[in-house]
Amino acid sequence: MKAPTWGRVIGIIMIVLGSLGIFYQIYKIAMPAMMDIQQDMMSEITNEIEYNEEFNHEFENENIRMRPEKIFNTFQEKFMLTDSSKKWLPVFGMLGILFCIYYIIGGAMLLKAKPLNYKIALSAIGGTVALNLISYIVLFSGGTSLMLFGLLIYSFIGVLIDLALFIIFISSDKSKYGIHSVQQEIKNGGSNDNYQV
Repeated sequence: MKAPTWGRVIGIIMIVLGSLGIFYQIYKIAMPAMMDIQQDMMSEITNEIEYNEEFNHEFENENIRMRPEKIFNTFQEKFMLTDSSKKWLPVFGMLGILFCIYYIIGGAMLLKAKPLNYKIALSAIGGTVALNLISYIVLFSGGTSLMLFGLLIYSFIGVLIDLALFIIFISSDKSKYGIHSVQQEIKNGGSNDNYQV
């Protein structure tokens, strides 16, 4: 049976978002290594500045001479990832890739009107939202940084989109998927295992 228009639209959206999500998850996996490289570069630059005799000779003020180290420490404190974030980001990134693949499969299956397809797509959305919420709790419990906040803001936007899709799911007519409400079952006088309250 042909899927309803809302089902086809959401299915296509899920395929697109799931595909983009894979790249985002790969970025999350690579982020700790990228930040370590950046931290090493900043540390080398700071050491070169501090131990450069010509630079130190230009300034007699001790506070000015220590400014590069203070700048680096401030940068590290505000922008760098915590050790906990470095540990958990790759874990949630790999789990995210698996969920994105399942999300894409759910969107593709939603294009065909079958009860199982509807349930798989709905579970894909619910699972993705749950994974993101768990990742927020775990990552932010280990400390926050502007870099982590900036990284997860895209994920937060994705959760809002998923919640909107979930609302459309439960509020739209699901009869073409063979999913009937209790009221419809009572009205039809039949029994069907595929119903929702």
